[in-house]
Amino acid sequence: MESSLSTMLRFKLLMLLLLRSASQPLPDQEVIAMKLIASKLQYGDWRAGDSCSRGFVLNNTISRNNKGNMQFGSNVTCNCTSTVCHISRIELKGLNLAGVLPKEFVNLRHLQEIDLSRNYINGTIPARFGQLRVSVLSLLGNRISGPIPEEIGDISTLEELVLENNLLGGPLPQNLGRLTRLRRFLVSANKFTGSIPESFGNLTNLEDFRIDGSSLSGRIPDLIGNWTNLTRLDLQGTSMEGPIPSTISLLTKLKEMRITDISGSSSSGFPDLKKMTKMTRLSLRNCLLTSSIAEYIGQISGMKHIDLGFNRLTGPIPNSIQTLNFDTLFLNNNSLSGEKPGWIFKNKEKIDLSYNNFTRSHIWHCQSSSLNLVSALSASATTNKDSWCLTDQLTCSRNPNRHSLFINCGGTRTNYANNEYEEDLTSEQSYFYSIQERWAYSTNGLFMGNDRAPFIATSSNVTGGDIYRTARASPTSLRYYGLCLRKGSYKVRLHFAEISYTDDMTFRSLGRRYFDISIQGVLQAKDFNIAEKANGVGRGIFVDFDNVMVNGSTLEIHLYWAGKGTTAIPDRGVYGPLLSAIAITPNYDVRTG
Repeated sequence: MESSLSTMLRFKLLMLLLLRSASQPLPDQEVIAMKLIASKLQYGDWRAGDSCSRGFVLNNTISRNNKGNMQFGSNVTCNCTSTVCHISRIELKGLNLAGVLPKEFVNLRHLQEIDLSRNYINGTIPARFGQLRVSVLSLLGNRISGPIPEEIGDISTLEELVLENNLLGGPLPQNLGRLTRLRRFLVSANKFTGSIPESFGNLTNLEDFRIDGSSLSGRIPDLIGNWTNLTRLDLQGTSMEGPIPSTISLLTKLKEMRITDISGSSSSGFPDLKKMTKMTRLSLRNCLLTSSIAEYIGQISGMKHIDLGFNRLTGPIPNSIQTLNFDTLFLNNNSLSGEKPGWIFKNKEKIDLSYNNFTRSHIWHCQSSSLNLVSALSASATTNKDSWCLTDQLTCSRNPNRHSLFINCGGTRTNYANNEYEEDLTSEQSYFYSIQERWAYSTNGLFMGNDRAPFIATSSNVTGGDIYRTARASPTSLRYYGLCLRKGSYKVRLHFAEISYTDDMTFRSLGRRYFDISIQGVLQAKDFNIAEKANGVGRGIFVDFDNVMVNGSTLEIHLYWAGKGTTAIPDRGVYGPLLSAIAITPNYDVRTG
């Protein structure tokens, strides 16, 4: 009984202390600052108050991510003593705040974290932010423009700087090299120019560095070898030139590395990654890599995702790779040779060996499969009629007699403009799919930040016709093949509608999608943007490509993501090629042509 009373008294005392601390006053300066911050952010849900229990402690979690952290909502946290409280954290995420960044944040002297992710905030980053003493500054997914102020390099306490998916531009400030505590530098999907400053070699505490999609220049710098604590490195579509520096071998703590779409013409051998024993995700796509695939890749036991596509790699596939418990293996568009190893036919994971020069193969029929072997054999290899997809040009097993094709990508059979568009409903990720030598498609890639992101997009909020309500998506590569077509000239009409973003004043409207379009191996459009072409989202449009020649029996359409655009709006994993429908019609008289 005595123990029970003692416990009850301690509980009451604790509650009394909590209530007293929560009701302690905020300094007048912080009350004024909060009112101004709310006004400039156009946030009407804060009500003026003089303590942490009246007005400013507004905790309203709308949703959480898969890690349990608040994804959308508001949170204002105070640290209190027995006499006074101070605001220490402000999180306003996914609320579509449409104001500007208030310089009054600097008047909150005890503030440790600012997170305004996924809003509609515009304007520039105030130079006065250099007076902040926060450890976290996250402005992901807004409309913030202009350069990063040099003064940001004066925030000596800063550990995380997250500015992804904005409109920032200009060179990266040299002064950021003074942020010696910085662990995370995430600035992908902006418009930075110039090179990575030499001062960044001082950022030896970096653990996560991402700068995809900017138009940087010069070579990938040797200084990245100083970032020996790095666990993730993203350099996709930056326009930087190769080769990948030899100092990359010093990053032995890396778990994820994505370097893709290197510019220039300087090829290089396979980089030395053998000490990166913690690696789980490796993407070195379109990096001008030559030589053979390093045998040690199969000795990195935790490797789950490998993408070495669109290089110039030669030789056989190392047998050591079969010992890995991988989920995806993309070795497409290289010059790999020899016999395709037997284990790939037994593996049920996603494997893409298309567009290589293998000389021998197990018997393989060109059915729909998570194993993609389109054009995987050299021209000299022998096949049977059931293996029409294995050789270059995708030979037709019969006399080519088709002259037109209509596909509703990602959708059901539909009549549109007096033509019947065939259904295309398969939702498999990274897949090869064929329809009785009429047509086929292949997808390739893995959506960053969301392995389960769908490869089909749908929306009812679109104009132009039913064919625009669905679309096939892909994180990297999307190919469609018109099969068994007669020789001659064709018009290819590609239908598009941007149905992943909204047409309003919310963060969901801020996505920017870019991809390249090639037909018959010829680049037709670089950095194509659907919304720009249609003058808005949710509007169906088509683009015609005339006088496309079929000299064999196959017409190939290829859409490719080269690392540009946003990747986290409205959420992680929304980017890459998106195609609503296809119409292929002859430019010749089908009766005589």
